[in-house]
Amino acid sequence: MKVKYFDTIIINFCVICIFVFYYFTQPIITYKNCPLCDGNDYLVMYDYFKNNTTQFLPDFPFHNRLFVPFLASLIPSKSPIFSFQIINFIFIILSVNSIYFFWKYLKINTLLSIIGLFWLCFHWTGIIRLNQMDCLTVDVPSYFFHILLIYFVIEKKYFPLLLITPFATLQKESFLALLIIVLIFNFLYAYKIDKKINYNYILLAFLISLIVKMVANQYFPPQNSLGKNPIVTLFFHLFEAFDNPMLIIRWLISIFMGFGCFILLAFQNTSFQKNNQNHYS
Repeated sequence: MKVKYFDTIIINFCVICIFVFYYFTQPIITYKNCPLCDGNDYLVMYDYFKNNTTQFLPDFPFHNRLFVPFLASLIPSKSPIFSFQIINFIFIILSVNSIYFFWKYLKINTLLSIIGLFWLCFHWTGIIRLNQMDCLTVDVPSYFFHILLIYFVIEKKYFPLLLITPFATLQKESFLALLIIVLIFNFLYAYKIDKKINYNYILLAFLISLIVKMVANQYFPPQNSLGKNPIVTLFFHLFEAFDNPMLIIRWLISIFMGFGCFILLAFQNTSFQKNNQNHYS
């Protein structure tokens, strides 16, 4: 008798085993000895939501990443490390499953999907090991929210997109940037192959994300906001890259270190056409 979703069961079992393996073998950063680690700001936010302190003093740009520290504060534990690990574990499971189902939706070969998930889970900067070493992080849900964003846009499921937008924005402000990219892409390219894309909903999602970002910034301001905003940060990194071109080489090497030869697939001569099964290839 064939077990339904047997591959999913096996994948989840393997992910849990990998998580447990790194849980017991991967040392965790000593945050007291790492004052520049992002986790120190997330710990401040966790303590605020846990009512351990009345001061909200994280630095820019961490101050608006409220989603994960708030969820961690709801875990009935006095250990912030353990609380963040629980939230990370939940979103690791959600992320791996969403990635796998999305790859199946795109009709990617099952063997290639398993190889990709293996790489994602075991790589030292992957979803499990890196976030076990630096477990006071808000990055893990990004995999989940970004996959949902792509899927909802392709399938034109705009209402669910509007529902996740506030949470994804409070998880990390990069979701707002992704919505801008989606808007630009739809305006410049997607309309050529699909006249039925509803720009109003995508624009509405962008406006919701922007409003959530502004409200969060109003009620949870950073302690070092003077002269700092996302535009300044963007131009700072652009200037840094032009000032030191070797950084670009280092970034390219990092991409290959992180993704191996998979990144070469992006340079194939592929077409973006809609087939009868409502899939994009």
